[in-house]
Amino acid sequence: MVEKYSIEGEPVVESSSPHLYQENESFGRRFRLHDRHEFLRFFQKSQRISLSACVIYRISNSIGHYRLGMTFKPKMSSVQRVKMKRLIREWFRQHSELLGAYDYNVVIPRQKKIDPLFVENLKHCVHVQLPKHLEKLTWFEQTGVKR
Repeated sequence: MVEKYSIEGEPVVESSSPHLYQENESFGRRFRLHDRHEFLRFFQKSQRISLSACVIYRISNSIGHYRLGMTFKPKMSSVQRVKMKRLIREWFRQHSELLGAYDYNVVIPRQKKIDPLFVENLKHCVHVQLPKHLEKLTWFEQTGVKR
């Protein structure tokens, strides 16, 4: 790692994270959905993004940045649930510039069998399939073309 210094000779800390995050780059409370009424909004007119391992619902908000909620339908161990939450939160944290001012709800459907292969499949969905879908949705919104 190359250290950089300012004109005054003090070390310069570069951050690849967007300006929305604190210095510790945590996924703070303001980026999460918490209350029941926030999740119920997804049953109105939300956009649905179907991926092979999960379904993501997206609805615009007036806050100015994205927020994330997660719904896990199948029974699983707490270790698996925490591992999946970390994976999803980390991707959202690193790609906030793609997300816009929307609320997202990531739903793991009940019929999915939760095993180590599923976690790898979820990782593939979030890292490969989701960016393609978001870019496509952004293109449709910018051009005004209806899907």
